[in-house]
Amino acid sequence: MLVKISLRNLLNTTAMFYLDGKFRNFVFSLLREKFGDWRIVAKHIGINVRHLFGLRRGFEICDNKKYKRYMSSKEIISISKLTKINLKQFEKNLNKIKVGTSGREHSLILPAIVDLEKEKVSTFRRSLADRIFFNIFENDIFIKPPTNLNKNKYFYITSEQITNQRKDNYQDRPLPNVVVFNEKFAKEFGKWVGDKCGGARKVGVSNKNIEFIQKFKDLILRLNQVDPKVQLILKPDFRPNKEITKYAEVISINKHQYGNYVYRVEVCNRILKEYVFDHFNKNLISILYYSPKSVRHAFFAGLIEAEGSISLDSFDISIAFGTQKYKDNKKIIKLLKTALLYKYLLKLDKIESYISRKYCKTKRSSTLKYDIRIKRDSFISFREKIIPYISHPKKLERLRGLENRLKKIKNKEKELVPEISIGLVGH
Repeated sequence: MLVKISLRNLLNTTAMFYLDGKFRNFVFSLLREKFGDWRIVAKHIGINVRHLFGLRRGFEICDNKKYKRYMSSKEIISISKLTKINLKQFEKNLNKIKVGTSGREHSLILPAIVDLEKEKVSTFRRSLADRIFFNIFENDIFIKPPTNLNKNKYFYITSEQITNQRKDNYQDRPLPNVVVFNEKFAKEFGKWVGDKCGGARKVGVSNKNIEFIQKFKDLILRLNQVDPKVQLILKPDFRPNKEITKYAEVISINKHQYGNYVYRVEVCNRILKEYVFDHFNKNLISILYYSPKSVRHAFFAGLIEAEGSISLDSFDISIAFGTQKYKDNKKIIKLLKTALLYKYLLKLDKIESYISRKYCKTKRSSTLKYDIRIKRDSFISFREKIIPYISHPKKLERLRGLENRLKKIKNKEKELVPEISIGLVGH
């Protein structure tokens, strides 16, 4: 899949631009000649005079340190219109490009063509191409109805359907007569999508919160499965107190355990995993699109409970993904499309968001992560529609903290309003 990187295509992204000095001087001399007053120029561009001074010089001084002053997409567009200089001229005179205010600067000759199926995820070219792909894909979304599922008010699948679809030699295991993808199921399914522990044969989740585990156990029991045991997995050198161990039916030690401990519940039933959970997951976007809005809301609440991290200025849901496991770029493109489709589903409920891309490399591993970040203006809508389905105690406590902060800064436009981000990384 080929993507063209050009200045015009980058103007709808978070890319920042640094112009060649001579060209920058030429541009601002035209503005000075046209308006005669820098205050008028600043007003037309939509910035204050101090920031305009930084743009003219190409640098700003903060805390006695000199920093390059990059131009944003909005500033480039405004200046191009005011001076009537074609964007092609700006493109030819770009000195450096970076993504976001804190990103590293890079030199890149534009236009450039990037093949998403061949370019390494670690390159700056690939980072820019991904951001352009966001806009291309979003303009061409069409969601087909799910396959091999029944629907009344909700989608559902029956044990008879599963029997008719099977072409395997798996040992027969108990199955429910019917599985309905309603709000209750969607909430627990969101937790499973965010966690997905157990491998090819098992359906399970893990979490440090016992209520999270017990509610998923209730779902397993409703699906006619043999009573699953609540496991407590400990780090080798950790000694738990009675408050932690009293809920566990099985205790084990694992040297690979991340954190001191975690609860886990799962059921081994390959038929349930493959023909119910995997089948729903394969059709997930379609199910959420064609289901009642409340089903979507419950699903995102479950996803937040599984992988949500909440702070006063950010709300992150991330699902860990190591690029060393997925060297096939086609799988990474599929992951990116999933992130964009989730963003599209949120937009259906008037929850506006944008995608941020993060790549991190250490000596031991590399990680590519896409975050769906809810725009600040949509926080109230998110709170009204998604949060009522959240029951995780720690998540609710932090959300109350966010709400209190919102009340305090309601009339302070310059204060930072909390953001929400949903990290979607490959599974």
